[in-house]
Amino acid sequence: MNLKVIMITAALWIVSLFAVSEWYYGIGWDEGRAALVTQQRQQARARLTKQVTRQQQDDTRGAAAEQKGATRTVTITQEVVKYVKTPGRNVCTFDEARVKLKQAAVDNANHIEGYDHE
Repeated sequence: MNLKVIMITAALWIVSLFAVSEWYYGIGWDEGRAALVTQQRQQARARLTKQVTRQQQDDTRGAAAEQKGATRTVTITQEVVKYVKTPGRNVCTFDEARVKLKQAAVDNANHIEGYDHE
C-alpha cells in the first residue's frame, strides 16, 4: 500500500473519532444540564412549599394577635370617647384611672402576645 493512502486513512479515522467523541460529549452535556435543571426545579418547589407553610403560620399568628389587639382597642376607644364627651374637658387634668388606661394602651400596643415571635 501506498504511504499516502495510509496517512489519509489514518487522518480520516482520527477526524471521525474526534467528531463522534464531540457528539457524545454534547449528548452528555445536554443530559447533565437537563438533570441539573430538574434538580433545581425540585429544590425550588420544596422551598416554595416551606415558604407557603411558614407564611400561612405567620398569617394565622398575626390574625390572632390582631384580633386580640382589636378587642383591646375597642375598650380603650370607648374610654377615650367617654373622656372627650365630658363637659369641661379642656382642662388638662387627668385622673389616675385615665393615666393608667393610657399606660395600659401603650403597653398593649408595644407588646401583643404571639406577634413578631415574642
